[in-house]
Amino acid sequence: MRYHRILGLAAFAAPTTTYAEPTLSVTVTDGPTECADNEKVKSGDYVNMHYTGTIDESSETGEKGKKFDSSVDRGETFDAQIGVGQVIKGWDEGIAGLCKGAKATLIIPPDMGYGDHGAVGAIPGGATLNFAVEVIDITDSRLTPTQIPEDVYPEMTYTDLNQFLSVDILDMEETKLSVIVTDGPKECVDDDIVKSGDYISVHYTGTIDESSEKGEKGKKFDSSVDIGQTLDFPIGVGAVIRGWDKGIVGLCKGAKATLVIPPSMAYGTTGSGDDIPGFATLNFAVEVVNIRKGPPPGQKQSNMFDVINKDGNGYLSKEEVDAYFKEMGQADGAPPSLWEEEDKDNDGKITWEEFSGSKGDAPPSPSVPAPSNQGEL
Repeated sequence: MRYHRILGLAAFAAPTTTYAEPTLSVTVTDGPTECADNEKVKSGDYVNMHYTGTIDESSETGEKGKKFDSSVDRGETFDAQIGVGQVIKGWDEGIAGLCKGAKATLIIPPDMGYGDHGAVGAIPGGATLNFAVEVIDITDSRLTPTQIPEDVYPEMTYTDLNQFLSVDILDMEETKLSVIVTDGPKECVDDDIVKSGDYISVHYTGTIDESSEKGEKGKKFDSSVDIGQTLDFPIGVGAVIRGWDKGIVGLCKGAKATLVIPPSMAYGTTGSGDDIPGFATLNFAVEVVNIRKGPPPGQKQSNMFDVINKDGNGYLSKEEVDAYFKEMGQADGAPPSLWEEEDKDNDGKITWEEFSGSKGDAPPSPSVPAPSNQGEL
């Protein structure tokens, strides 16, 4: 999946308006509908799949029937862990329960796909998606302590392992995000600086970094330059991996930069596809082609702050943030490193001003409850 190289569960994946209809639909079209327990996809399993994604005929937005991605066309399967928030909610819920060898059609409503914000230009906000999927293989294997490089996580103990694997957002102190501007402006006027919430167009080439503990150093796994098409998306709201959300914010329009991204801000222990193994440090050469201050025409700005702030008191408690992550399949709630980043003054709550995800144009009034018509991806 070309998009899966960049898109993924980041600190706060951006949910949007809840759509009452349609609901998730899963129809087995070929292969077994019943199978032994060890051949049925369960939450936490790692699956090897083929898929083709199109805009569904029932969609209110987008070009009906338009294909936006296909592992079949590329001749490479897609590997993902199901039920842990690594993929969109429609996949997490729709693929769980399928049998090895089954082919199925998933019709996924916007609130279980990409909500109001859409994804990567080809999927507009509010789109209902259609995925033809095939479950090729299933494994419940997870990393054991002996498989975790000791030089990468020397402080890890066995008692930390379950939380470490279930959250799958790593905290590596030794390897930090590196951003180096290689060409173009380093300083610019305010309107030309990328800010959280902006919609940007970038070119990029992704490789395994020379410093990586895992993977083939220097190997290219994806490039918008090669296909001659920019990647368009909202930055800083969880639509892309954390290394992009953190590393691209602050760059100037026209700047070219090299981002060296540790596993903790990319694909963690599981990796992505065949070319990005777990624990891989990634190198992205990026160019900021354009910046748009707001969503494209026809798309709404999502408001993550209101979604999480269930009691509408104007700030996020640790209980609210943990509850949000648990709803997304993260059994242990928010990782501690995330809370430390967001609660900048360490007062035990995250204010609207501190919050780095999408949050609208002004803080909510504490006297007015947060909107209840929003859902989670």
